[in-house]
Amino acid sequence: LMADWVESMLDTRRLRLGKLPLELGRVDLVQLAQAVADEFQQTTRDHHIRVVISGRPPGPILADRCRLREVVINLLANAVKYSAGGTIEVRVGVQERAKGCAQAMLTVRDQGQGIDAADLDRVFGRYEQGTRETGCPRAGLGVGLYLAREIARAHGGDLWAESRGRGHGSTFVLALPLD
Repeated sequence: LMADWVESMLDTRRLRLGKLPLELGRVDLVQLAQAVADEFQQTTRDHHIRVVISGRPPGPILADRCRLREVVINLLANAVKYSAGGTIEVRVGVQERAKGCAQAMLTVRDQGQGIDAADLDRVFGRYEQGTRETGCPRAGLGVGLYLAREIARAHGGDLWAESRGRGHGSTFVLALPLD
């Protein structure tokens, strides 16, 4: 736990300096999502949450597997933290873009408490831990979503949140370029 905290702080510093190293290789997003979900089995069982992984795999993408694993861990951890049971859907797919370009997409949708529109971007701030109204204990450093978004951007992609507001759950969308 202390080692993870120190590494998160070092990664935050590296990001601010523009020196976050990436070790690129072929990554299968479906396999990665399944491996992370498997790591969360006991936690999700304890919280009466079911994780469902589905979608149309884009094929392997060029990325840093360890860094993307951090992103998926942060997204699942937040979905579990802000859900009181139910289902978390992890969907992998491809989104066609203009001029024949496409992006690999990984979405994590929960049935939790949702996010107010005014907070959708704020949750990615450094040291942010949700809103005061969540009623959730403030465990952690508040750098998880910040690091996740910056890792996505270091790969030439992005990460954003969507929600219809309180009581409607949240969806976090990771978009990464395809070769």
